[in-house]
Amino acid sequence: INPVQLLGQIKALERIADMKSRLHEINSELHNVNRVLENMARLDGLTQIPNRRSFDERIDIEIARCFRNQSPLSLMICDIDCFKQYNDTYGHLAGDTALKKVAKALEDSFHRATDLVARYGGEEFVVLLPDTHVKDAHRMTEAMLKAVSDLAIPHKASKAVDTVSISIGVASANGEEQLDKAQLIERADEALYQAKETGRNQAVLSNKEKCHE
Repeated sequence: INPVQLLGQIKALERIADMKSRLHEINSELHNVNRVLENMARLDGLTQIPNRRSFDERIDIEIARCFRNQSPLSLMICDIDCFKQYNDTYGHLAGDTALKKVAKALEDSFHRATDLVARYGGEEFVVLLPDTHVKDAHRMTEAMLKAVSDLAIPHKASKAVDTVSISIGVASANGEEQLDKAQLIERADEALYQAKETGRNQAVLSNKEKCHE
């Protein structure tokens, strides 16, 4: 064995081992970066809560599970009352601040890992509650309304109260009725419309539901 050749081969193998180790590190770093980017793509840039994409993906999963397991699924659509007037009165920067505070208050109102609070668009938020009967979801709206009220954000242009408030529409699927995603959203949206038309700063149950206390 030629000692010089052997030493050269050993050094070459060491360089290859170093390159493989570095390549593994780079791949690991890329994986972490991709995971962070994927998570960022599912968060709303302003409020830092899940975005519309997250909601759309989750509701498809939960609707399917609802019918497969015959388990209840409740949906809320929330809207900040008179938000256009708020922006007109206090400015868009104040509007962005209000959106972030309301988003945080709503998110903090729920504690199960399976619950989803997401920004739906503009001043609208959605709450998806797997394994939750409609009457239980309706009761939860009291905490949501109080959480936003406790923020005590002045809103002198509101037609409801003199602070920022929300209106909520509640609907549910029970696993028995063949209700698809669009129909469930439509029911919650109709209930939200009723909440806003009848005074705002309140939660209204879809008239398709029966909420027996």
